[in-house]
Amino acid sequence: MPSVQIYANKHSHVDQGAPNTNVHISSYTIYGTPSAYYYPETTVGYESRAWFGFDLSSIPVGSSIISATVSFGIDICWNQEYITDAGIFKSTSNSWTDVSITWNNAPSVAASPSATFYWDSNIGGSGNPGYSDVAIPTSDIATSLGDGQISYCLKNYVNPMPYWFIMNGGVYLTITYEAAKAVLPHSVTLGEYSGKVIIGNGSGKMIINN
Repeated sequence: MPSVQIYANKHSHVDQGAPNTNVHISSYTIYGTPSAYYYPETTVGYESRAWFGFDLSSIPVGSSIISATVSFGIDICWNQEYITDAGIFKSTSNSWTDVSITWNNAPSVAASPSATFYWDSNIGGSGNPGYSDVAIPTSDIATSLGDGQISYCLKNYVNPMPYWFIMNGGVYLTITYEAAKAVLPHSVTLGEYSGKVIIGNGSGKMIINN
């Protein structure tokens, strides 16, 4: 069965402390609630949520999704060694863009997370991102194939905590699938057309004697 790795084709974070400002940075994405000032794209004491969008057009519509994971490349983490209460929420819309999304205009998300996020800060380090792989429901992917895209928001789930991390190692999906098998439009009795070549789908078919 084929497996594909799909990197996010758009990403950004939104800042609760600057709800109408787009704070997109092309080289990294920030998540969490900083307790001290480090980056101008965040506000101390306010949550930053990370947004990611993926192009699913490489997977044929109608495919059976066998497995799906999302991998986060995390470079730096502050104040919390183990991240256990971040939720990965599926977006209700894919119309956002990384250079226009803000806290206030971001799409709504599902009521419950598709998965919760766990990361051990012993993985990776500054300038050497460590990856954490999180399984997501195959139904998330299957129901999005018709749209050809899917979006997720990473946000606080259990309680706001004074930690945050920088993702600059890339975020990607790994999807294993089985393409839908072709089905003939109808069956025929071979004896009826023995020794003949049939062209067409049964309605308006052309029969050539051989």
